[in-house]
Amino acid sequence: MASTSSKKIGVKCSEGMVLEVDEALVNASPTMKRLIEEKCGESNIVITLPNISSKTLSQIIEFLKLDLESNATLGDVGADADCKASESLTSFNKLSLEFIKVDAAHYLKIEKIYDSGCEEAARRISGKTPEQIRETFKIKNDFTPDEEQENKRMLQAAWLFM
Repeated sequence: MASTSSKKIGVKCSEGMVLEVDEALVNASPTMKRLIEEKCGESNIVITLPNISSKTLSQIIEFLKLDLESNATLGDVGADADCKASESLTSFNKLSLEFIKVDAAHYLKIEKIYDSGCEEAARRISGKTPEQIRETFKIKNDFTPDEEQENKRMLQAAWLFM
C-alpha cells in the first residue's frame, strides 16, 4: 500500500487547477518523473501538464493508486500480479468508460492505461459501420456525398480481392 505520509507533488492541469499527488504516483509516469527531475532542488515542486484536464488526471491518478495497491499487495509475483493488475484495469475501465484516455496515457507514457484505452477503442468500433463509429466517438463526417459514395464503392471493390 502507498504510504499516506509520502511527499506530495503539485500537478497543474490544463484549467490551471493544481492537484496534490503522492510522489510515488507521479513517478509512475516517465513524463511526470522527468518534469520533476528538471525542477531538482526546488522545495515545493509544481509540474505543469497543459494538455491534460483535471478530470482526466484525477482518473489516471485513481488508476495508478489501484495499480500501486495491487502491486504492493502481491509483491509482484508472476501471473498473480498480472491478474491483479488486470483487475485494477477493469476497475479503471469502469471509472472511465465515458472517455478513453489514450492521448493522456500516451503523453504520460503510462503503458497499462494506453494499452487498455486502445483495446477499449478497438472493442467499441469492432463490427461497426463508419457511420456508427462517427456516432460513437462524436466525429463529424467531413466527406461530401460524392466522396462518401466513392468510399463505399472502393470498400465494396476491396472485398472482391480478399
